[in-house]
Amino acid sequence: MAPMLSYDILVTSGDYAQPDLVHTIVVNHMFTWRYASDSMPEGKINLLHTVAKDQETFKRLRKIQNGDTVIIDGIEIYRIEAYDPSGKYVGYWMDQGCNTLLVTGVEIQ
Repeated sequence: MAPMLSYDILVTSGDYAQPDLVHTIVVNHMFTWRYASDSMPEGKINLLHTVAKDQETFKRLRKIQNGDTVIIDGIEIYRIEAYDPSGKYVGYWMDQGCNTLLVTGVEIQ
């Protein structure tokens, strides 16, 4: 429905960024996490569905590796309207708790 989504990037901080404390996984544009303790983890976790603004940005997104510290700039997309090749409307796609982002900049620290 949204083939222009190039990458899912799970952005974490605090306990969520510690693989020995929190196990995370992303499958089919959704994430889940499991914590090794009874208390809630501290920090933040967010899944970005990315659309690169151009080929250069796409290449930078491809260079991101697990564990990298990154700065990602962009514009939030709230809804993607879909049309078939003849121009007929076929539906829409919206995030359900994540963020779809038109990525305008990628910096790997």
